[in-house]
Amino acid sequence: MTPIEIFAWVVVVVSLIKILVILKNPERWIDIIEVVWKNPKAFVVVSLVLAGIVFYQLLQEISIVQIFGVILFVVLISAAGMAVYSKEVLQLGRKLLKEKNIARKAWLSILIWVLLIILVIKELI
Repeated sequence: MTPIEIFAWVVVVVSLIKILVILKNPERWIDIIEVVWKNPKAFVVVSLVLAGIVFYQLLQEISIVQIFGVILFVVLISAAGMAVYSKEVLQLGRKLLKEKNIARKAWLSILIWVLLIILVIKELI
């Protein structure tokens, strides 16, 4: 099995578990999420390490431009799913944007996205 097939299986298994838990007992899913998000700094480190591994493996098979095509697909599917919660999402967005240090809190994410965008632009031109 290739690394990308393993990644696909991880998404399938986690997605099915999430769907089944939410259908059976939605409050239980929050309990699971609270454990995962309990230590945000550790969660960031683990997420970025795993993202780096996945990114490296993806680049062995497809281009950064193709990865961005997949990102667009995921963004659109996510947006469609979140649209039913538009009022709550907008409320959260307004709350977060009121924070004076939002850019300072999000600096790492912003930096990563800028670097990825530069890589895509370099490949496109």
